[in-house]
Amino acid sequence: MVWVRAHAGIEGNSRVDWFAKKATQLGEPLEVKIPYSDVIGTYKQKAIANWQKIYLSGEHAHVSDLKLWKPEDDMEEEGDEQHEEELILAEERLAAEEEEEGAEEADVDALLAMGRVRRKPAYFKDYI
Repeated sequence: MVWVRAHAGIEGNSRVDWFAKKATQLGEPLEVKIPYSDVIGTYKQKAIANWQKIYLSGEHAHVSDLKLWKPEDDMEEEGDEQHEEELILAEERLAAEEEEEGAEEADVDALLAMGRVRRKPAYFKDYI
C-alpha cells in the first residue's frame, strides 16, 4: 500500500490523513488481490499505447510494392474489354447530354452500329 496525500487543505481531514500515513508504515505489507480482468485490461491498454507509439513513429514503415498506375495499363489486360466499352459509352453519353439534355437509347444503338461498342451494358436501362 502506498500513502498519497489526498486530504491536503481540507479541514478536519488532516487527522484522517495522518492515520492513513501511519497505516502504510506499520506492520506487514498488505497484499490486496487484484482481479485478473483488471490486470489484463491494464496490460492491454499499455500494449495498445506502445503499438500506437511505434505505428505513429513510422520507424518500421516500408513499401513492399509500388507501381505507377496509368489508365492505359488496365485497358491492356485481358478481360478489361467491358471496362473499355463502358468508358466509351460514358464519354458518348456525356456528349449527348450536353447536346440534347439527355441520352437516348438510339445513341447507344448508333454506337453499336459503328462498332465502337460491342454490346449494351446490362445497367444501361438505369441511365435512360
